[in-house]
Amino acid sequence: MPPIHTNEFQGYFLLSSQLVSRLTDCLLVWCAESLEKKVRELYAIVCRLEEEKYDWEGRLGRQTEEVNNQLSYDAILLAVINHKNNA
Repeated sequence: MPPIHTNEFQGYFLLSSQLVSRLTDCLLVWCAESLEKKVRELYAIVCRLEEEKYDWEGRLGRQTEEVNNQLSYDAILLAVINHKNNA
């Protein structure tokens, strides 16, 4: 095998470093696009979960109000019954 001259070695080195630089750039672009896609997916999931949380909080509020109303009604009914029994 003939010896590699310095100029040839520098040419190979320059070519390989340019190739590595281009591959790195492509990989960074691919990673950025992939990462952006994943962030968008996760954002959509978080939005959906926030909507579900809001709906559940609304249901809980309505149910709490219904229970409180029923307790108030039961307390009034019990007071009327006690009043009739004491009279």
